Amino acid sequence: MSPDRSGPADGRLPRRLLLCIDGLGPGGAERQLCLLCEGLAGRIDTAVWSLHGGPLAGRIEALGTKVRTGMREGAGRIAALQDALAYMREFDPDILHSWGWISSFLCEASVRLRGRGTHVTGLVRMGTAPSSKRIRLLMAARLGRLCIGNSAAGLAAWRIPARKARLVPNGFDDRRLLPRTSMPGAGPVFRVVMAGSMSAHKDFDTLVRTARMLEDERPGRFRFLLLGDGPGMEGLASLASDLGCTSVEFGGRVPDIMPLLPGCDAGVLLSPLGEGMSNSLMEYMAAGLPVVCTRGGGNPELVRDGVDGWIVPLRDPRSLLDRLTALADHPGTAAEMGRAAREKIISEFPAARMVEAVLGVYREAAGGRG
Repeated sequence: MSPDRSGPADGRLPRRLLLCIDGLGPGGAERQLCLLCEGLAGRIDTAVWSLHGGPLAGRIEALGTKVRTGMREGAGRIAALQDALAYMREFDPDILHSWGWISSFLCEASVRLRGRGTHVTGLVRMGTAPSSKRIRLLMAARLGRLCIGNSAAGLAAWRIPARKARLVPNGFDDRRLLPRTSMPGAGPVFRVVMAGSMSAHKDFDTLVRTARMLEDERPGRFRFLLLGDGPGMEGLASLASDLGCTSVEFGGRVPDIMPLLPGCDAGVLLSPLGEGMSNSLMEYMAAGLPVVCTRGGGNPELVRDGVDGWIVPLRDPRSLLDRLTALADHPGTAAEMGRAAREKIISEFPAARMVEAVLGVYREAAGGRG
């Protein structure tokens, strides 16, 4: 399947747009939704319905965009779902764009009950298909007239029909860019960062084992900053302790990693289950860091092996060690890769381009050609 990058842009813009999501926490999808709301402000009457609230709700409301939360104080889940359908009927959107599996089923139900409006799904944000335990995600992604995915790998893995599949890569907000005070690899200590959920979706284990190996081979040369939390955090801390690994720091979950990246020399992302278009990779690259990542999912759609950094095999501490050592030993190469990575993000993934691509999908969906 070769998904279209976006639909034809010759249809009319919707008068009213409802963005539906399952929560407004500080995740990658939620950040993209915020960027979309900013790009649409003053152009389309836009509202957001979220099952759960979150810290990004205030940022969206500051744009003048209406935000309604289903799980308000004292409300149960059934009441929240009823609230969603009632609000969809009241707001009467022309386009409903769902960002989660619950919101996808709600949007589809609303369109069928009202007999009007067009549903666009936006669930394909992983580079590999969900497990059989999460079949609801695959079902939800096939609802609606068109399906937006942020990576070609994801649209293919989820087997979205070509007639519905539309590729819209993530956008990066260049207001988050910060200057570097030194080039990657220039200092006596080479600092490596990896950010993400400490769960089966990210292979922090291999990073900890690599860190321990480097303590033996290059004592004092490397430090590792692990950012995030999740069900695997306690196990990772125990692994580091059992191995006697002292070069690893657990920084916890932070609202924005960008201020921390100028003090780092390389970004790592090890993804056994495959990424879609990783926000962490985009942040490393935008900060001018060379990256080392695994091949799965959409990572190769962002990272050019040998240009922006290196792509390594899964669960292979020796390969990761070799690439990190090469970057530390050749600071000129590390700096050049970091410059190439930053330029790629700035030139190819501006937020405005993402907004216009999504608008193209809306025009197509409203025109009934999906």
